[in-house]
Amino acid sequence: YTGLPHAESLLAFIIPSMRYNWQGISSFFPNISLAEFEQRINISYLFGTQKIMNNWSFMISENDVDLMASECLRDTVLQKENPVPIEPGAYVKLYEVALAQWLV
Repeated sequence: YTGLPHAESLLAFIIPSMRYNWQGISSFFPNISLAEFEQRINISYLFGTQKIMNNWSFMISENDVDLMASECLRDTVLQKENPVPIEPGAYVKLYEVALAQWLV
């Protein structure tokens, strides 16, 4: 959809996905809160993540978000393996939060 390499296209979703799944994964990080985890990620810029994302230029519509969310709903592996159950509306919200700076 974006023409980006798969790994790069996922960068915008790291923090929103961590927030969504924190309840199911926090036991893997027993000595840190979500806020501390996010701060450490932001400080390190995920090996240049923020710089890469600042160079992206997209125009994403609400219709695009709906289409992407619909495609995710078809991915039964993602739904089965996610640490926290994924409600259909969560896909839309995740896309809206992760891609907010590119929504038109």
